[in-house]
Amino acid sequence: LDVTPGSRVAFVTDTICGFCGVGCTLGLHVQDNTIVKVTSPPDNPITHGNLCVKGRFGFQHAQNRPDENGR
Repeated sequence: LDVTPGSRVAFVTDTICGFCGVGCTLGLHVQDNTIVKVTSPPDNPITHGNLCVKGRFGFQHAQNRPDENGR
């Protein structure tokens, strides 16, 4: 799986949200090595496919990282 920038590979990877103690399951939709969307499984017994504001938009905090040049 090539996830280098510009590869145009899109995939979903599952993870656990760490913004609170609930521990919701998140599906991170990744394209060009960038998170483009966050979802929750509709069959999840806790979230029923919905996420709070932190879970839904918290990926922007994870994306705010320096590039190879330290910027």
